[in-house]
Formats: sequence, C-alpha cells, structure tokens
Amino acid sequence: MYLLLTDQCHIRDISDMPAMELERMEEFFAVYKRLPQGSDVIELRGFGDAREAQAMVRQAIDSYRAQ
Repeated sequence: MYLLLTDQCHIRDISDMPAMELERMEEFFAVYKRLPQGSDVIELRGFGDAREAQAMVRQAIDSYRAQ
C-alpha cells in the first residue's frame, strides 16, 4: 500500500525531492544503521534514481522467488 500526501504527488524521481527531505532521509538511515550500539560504521554515498530503485526491487523479488 502506498500513502502519498497531497504535496508529494508530483514526486516521480529523487531529483523531484526537496533538498531538506533528502537530508532527513540520509540522517534517518545513518542513525538506523548505527543501532544497536556497536554496529559497524557505514558510508552513505547519496541516492540513486527511480530506475536504479526499480532494478533493485526487481532483483530482490527474483532472489526471493529463487529460494
């Protein structure tokens, strides 16, 4: 299920996202990956585009089905 807020309906690709939202998402994942304490240090290298995300989802589905 997808929940889109009215002010987000125009977003079709990462380039449509406001810079502040990208910063918030990056911080969320940085904190998430640091939990629980003692987790490995990670390096965030930015965001891919919609095409890259779709390919990753397809690959994950294919891997799941192959099990």
